[in-house]
Amino acid sequence: MSSSEYNFDEDPISEGPNDTITFRVVALGEPEVEDDEEADEVSRPALFEFAPMFYPDRFNQKFDKELRREGQQCRGEDVSLKNQKNSEFHATGVILEENLRVVQALAEHEGVVDMFTPVSPNGGMECYIKGGDVGEIEGWNPVAKQWMFKYTLDFVSTGLDEFGNETENDVVSSILDQ
Repeated sequence: MSSSEYNFDEDPISEGPNDTITFRVVALGEPEVEDDEEADEVSRPALFEFAPMFYPDRFNQKFDKELRREGQQCRGEDVSLKNQKNSEFHATGVILEENLRVVQALAEHEGVVDMFTPVSPNGGMECYIKGGDVGEIEGWNPVAKQWMFKYTLDFVSTGLDEFGNETENDVVSSILDQ
């Protein structure tokens, strides 16, 4: 294909395999109070959104359980669940220069966020941002004509969306039921 046949206005990145995989974080405001007593769900307004062009290079979900282990003489040991912690998520990736301020705003946000990924249950997960960093230059993106920077974000689930239940705080509820 000669250069005269190539359309330079096409975006080769959007044609890639990551087009259907999304990573999106929406910062939420304080709950809006509704006069309707029958409404079970709390509505929170979206303040701003972080939706990087690239899916994170590394995205992990960490599960942690504390087990009660009691030794038995003939049968080995009995194991039961003592405590279950909320899930933690770690995302590391690359953002364009235009997203730097959004990542910094997420770091300063003291409320909850909704994180949408293929890994999170039910499509989304209510979390707090535990920490992160941003700023190391990764390179130049010639398509967007912007510098690219590495970022890291650490999230902790509030427990609200875990385990597919619709209780107020599923992790706390599962501990109280024991």
